[in-house]
Amino acid sequence: MVRRYDDPVDVRAVADEPGETTPDAFVWRGRLYVVRAVLARWHERRAWWRDPAATALLGLRADEPGGGTDVSAATGTSGATGTSKATGTTVAGECQVWRVEAAAGRSSPVGVYDLVHTQGGDTWHLARVAD
Repeated sequence: MVRRYDDPVDVRAVADEPGETTPDAFVWRGRLYVVRAVLARWHERRAWWRDPAATALLGLRADEPGGGTDVSAATGTSGATGTSKATGTTVAGECQVWRVEAAAGRSSPVGVYDLVHTQGGDTWHLARVAD
């Protein structure tokens, strides 16, 4: 079963390549989870078509379907923001997702966790858990 979350987590990352780090452990809801394996890693782009400037360009209003959508809820970026150079408006940031296999202890069952790191920041959050 997969559950979705948007909980902040503290992540300890180790350097694996010059300029690259890999999650090694994380604390979620007061428990330490040790990463046993990295299953996948990918980048998620922001939903630029839902930005206020794009919805205005498309003629969508906040009360129409698809208009005024909360970008952070749609992208799972936990409200991470950056600044658009073209318009000066705040837009949702892009993020890097790590799918890891982790457990809270040796006798605890192993689960699969999606850890999301917002680009340009030190914030991490837990997006999904499969057990």
